[in-house]
Amino acid sequence: MTAIGLGLSASANLGINLALRDGGRWGPAVTWFGLAIGLYSLVALVAVLRRAVDSAVGLDLVTAVALVGTTTGVMAHALPSPGTWGSLTAYCALVLVGAGAGLRSPLIFGISTAVCLSCWVVFGIIFHVPAPLYFNLLPVIPLSGGLAVGFFLALGHERSVQAGLIDQLRLVADRDQLTGLLNRAGFHARASLLRETARQTRVGAWCAFVDVDHFKAINDDFGHDRGDAALCEVADALRSLITAGQIVARWGGDEFVVMGLGDPPSEETLTRELNARALAGSDLDGLPLVTVGVFAARPGEPWTPDVLLAAADSRMYQLRRGRVAPVGE
Repeated sequence: MTAIGLGLSASANLGINLALRDGGRWGPAVTWFGLAIGLYSLVALVAVLRRAVDSAVGLDLVTAVALVGTTTGVMAHALPSPGTWGSLTAYCALVLVGAGAGLRSPLIFGISTAVCLSCWVVFGIIFHVPAPLYFNLLPVIPLSGGLAVGFFLALGHERSVQAGLIDQLRLVADRDQLTGLLNRAGFHARASLLRETARQTRVGAWCAFVDVDHFKAINDDFGHDRGDAALCEVADALRSLITAGQIVARWGGDEFVVMGLGDPPSEETLTRELNARALAGSDLDGLPLVTVGVFAARPGEPWTPDVLLAAADSRMYQLRRGRVAPVGE
C-alpha cells in the first residue's frame, strides 16, 4: 500500500504541475511546491522498493507526508470554483480513505487526517465557496473520514491476526514437535543472544551435552512409541532443572544441549539429578539414563556456541567411553 500511495502521489503531482506550469492564482510557488512533493514521492518510492525504509513508522511517515502534501498542492493549484470544489471534495475523501488503508500508526493516521480536513476547510474559505454548496458537500468529508477509520481499524485487526499467525509459525519453526523443547534453529537464535549478553557483562559461559544411554535398546525392546516417551521424560527432566536465562534444546535423535552463563554445573551433580528425575517418570527398569558432558569458557574468553557445543560433545563421549571421570562439586 505504501508503494502504491507514493506512486500515485508522484505521478499526480508531477503530471499536474508539469502540464499546468502557471501555478494558478499563486504563481510559480505552487508549481514548485507540487513538483517538490512529486519528486519527494518518487524518491521515497525508490527508497521503499529498495528497502532503505522498512520500519512501520518510517513507512507511515513517508506516506503521510505524500498524502498531505498532495492534498495541499492540488487544492492550491486547482484554483477551485464552485464547479471544481465538488471534485476536490471527492479527491480529499479519497485521500482520507487512502490514509486509512495505508497507515499503521494511530497517531500518524490521526494527524494526517486532521491536516487533510483542515486543508479542505481552509481552502473552502479562501476560495469563497458558496455556503450552500459548501454545506451540501460537508457530509462527504465525515462519511469518508468514517470510512477511513473503518479501513484503518479493519486493516489493523488484519495485521494483528497476521502478526499472531507469524508468531505461531515462528514458534513451530523454533520448537521440536515431540518434546516441545527448542530445536537447532531455535537454539542457535537464542545462543547468539546469550553470547552477546556474555560479551557485554564479561561473564563465563558453559554448555552441557546430554546423550541418552542405550536408546537403541529402548526402541528395539519396547518399541518406538516407548522410545519417544523416554525422550519426553528426559526433556521434562531437563526442563525442570534449567533456571532463568538458560536455554535447553533437543539437538537431534537422543541428544540434548543446555547452555547458560556464569559458573558451570557439576557434571556429576547434573548427571545424578537428571537421571533421578528422568527415572521418576519412567516405567522402565533403570531406563532411561543419560551421560552428560560439560564444557565452560572463562569470563572474557572468546567463544561461539558451536565451539562450546563441540567441546561439550567431545567431553560427553570421553565420559561414555570411560576415558575420564565426571567432574564433581
